[in-house]
Amino acid sequence: MNTVASNSHPLRNVGHISTPIPGVTALCSIIEGNCFNINNPPVHCRRLRLSGLVYLLPLLLLFTLSGPAHGQIFIMNNTHSTVGEYTTSGSTVNSSLISNEGGAMTLSGSDLFTSNGSRVAEYTTSGAVVSGSLFTLGGINSMAVSGSYIFAAYYNYVGEYTTSGATVNASLISILGPTGIAISGSDIFITSNNAIAEYTTSGALVSGTLISGLSGPAQIAISGTNLFVVNSLNGTVGEYNTVTGATIHAALISNLGYPWGIAISGSDLFVSTSSGVGEYTTSGAMVSGTLVSDPDATYIAVVQPVPEPSTLIMLAGGVVLLTLYHQTKRMIGR
Repeated sequence: MNTVASNSHPLRNVGHISTPIPGVTALCSIIEGNCFNINNPPVHCRRLRLSGLVYLLPLLLLFTLSGPAHGQIFIMNNTHSTVGEYTTSGSTVNSSLISNEGGAMTLSGSDLFTSNGSRVAEYTTSGAVVSGSLFTLGGINSMAVSGSYIFAAYYNYVGEYTTSGATVNASLISILGPTGIAISGSDIFITSNNAIAEYTTSGALVSGTLISGLSGPAQIAISGTNLFVVNSLNGTVGEYNTVTGATIHAALISNLGYPWGIAISGSDLFVSTSSGVGEYTTSGAMVSGTLVSDPDATYIAVVQPVPEPSTLIMLAGGVVLLTLYHQTKRMIGR
């Protein structure tokens, strides 16, 4: 009769596997009490502890750092000179996140740049002041950020400034009464005189009337090669091609009450009107006519939603399990 050697354990000889699997060996050691020997544990126990920490730490980090995730909408109220924060589902986070700001607004990363009619200030998206007066400039109708540069449309000019407040060129572009501005790559698109002009970010003219026939154009938003412009006089949002200027849909969204601001998040458009901020798809379908009720809403900025923590944790757990599976498979194949 064959007997099991005295230094063997049944769990160490599973099926045809002659090479011990660390996980099984460690389990045996735990059962036997060997892994509880803190001063001199077996080598495989030490390896188990180390590998366990390697895989466990990222999961613990996700649990620790992840909070409730949602997109953010920042809405400027020019009547009360405030910037409010809302979720993309319309819930109020803080209706007066920032005070004493009521001119124009743009977003770059985790920073909001605002104006109050005489200067530009910088805040974090949590409302903390970065600079109460980044640079002085009056009459701003619109702003856009590209890299470390701010482009501001005011009076009859578009000026260029660094995000640290230095003036690059206060009259980079001379243009009649610019009301909206958006940047795509190295091109600036500017609403002026019922048209949209295109310039390079260095100030060179590309087309004085890339798009014409508009009705009181206000703010612009760009997604890929699609440009969306708010027509404040006829209450519409039009869609055009940024390369050719061709009309895709002159009245993609209609019957809006005095619209002004617009922002894009994924496949959603957010538009400010006389009743508040409405949400639409980029194909023009209404999601919510009044997502946020604020009749004095003007400028809008949107932070893209991030995956929920549970999703991140599930993905991380899947990576860990997949890694352990491949390691075990390699060990079995030895």
